[in-house]
Amino acid sequence: MRPSDDDADIVLTAFAQEFERRVAQKRKGRAGRSLESVTAFVLDYFDIPCAPAPEHFTTGLEIDNWVADPHGWLVGISCKRTLRERWKQAYTTDMDLLNRHRIKMLWHVVTYTRDLSDAKITEMGSYKARLFLPEETELYKRVSQHPGMTEYVHPLSDFIPSLRAHVRGEDR
Repeated sequence: MRPSDDDADIVLTAFAQEFERRVAQKRKGRAGRSLESVTAFVLDYFDIPCAPAPEHFTTGLEIDNWVADPHGWLVGISCKRTLRERWKQAYTTDMDLLNRHRIKMLWHVVTYTRDLSDAKITEMGSYKARLFLPEETELYKRVSQHPGMTEYVHPLSDFIPSLRAHVRGEDR
């Protein structure tokens, strides 16, 4: 018997949390590649189709997966343990370039939050970023209550439901 979507979401969230615990014990490069592979597996598992990267996309952004909405806009998915290098890339991103390539948002799945500051989070949010953070962390609990950050800071458990809504054109 296949579990319901809600049960599968819960099991997969638990799996991801255990995976994070284990990946935190690996070297940085290997941990990042493992997280990218698992994210691709998760997207495939939930039948969330990945889109090809925009042609001639030459910015410094490193995007792991692309997901399209019914109107042809893309969401770039970036999965890393830390946001250290990603926030620097976003800070130098040309917003016209994102619009030209029909990139609606850049979603960052971040599993290690100790190096995040309010300034980094706010800067990322100003550049079309949405951050998905583990909800059990003190940082998430604090910034999710901040009226200025709630638009772009979301719980990690909302990642799949948000992507599903995006693919259906029902962005949350």
